[in-house]
Amino acid sequence: MQVLTEEALSKPARIATDYLDGLMINCEHRERGCVELVELGLLETHISVCEYKPVTCPNERCEAVVNMADLEEHTSEVCEYRQVFCEECGENMSFKKYGKHGCFISKDVQV
Repeated sequence: MQVLTEEALSKPARIATDYLDGLMINCEHRERGCVELVELGLLETHISVCEYKPVTCPNERCEAVVNMADLEEHTSEVCEYRQVFCEECGENMSFKKYGKHGCFISKDVQV
């Protein structure tokens, strides 16, 4: 009836940890597409570099979560909040704003 704490637990025998570390398990990002079978002892290392690890887009105001392998394409080609440069006025702005940007309209009116 005593409270069990992590400190009170004894370390398992080396043979037990070696056996457990050798077990093959699925990556925790299987639902996102990862098909890797990884030794339990190497799981943390795999997860840190897994191409299917979910990451949030770093572009301001974008909250999209994509696989790590797809992040570069998303941030540079797909994200509507990616930064683009307007050749006409020299302003940096989000792609979303760029489509509604006034300098195109004013240029058409002048022409």
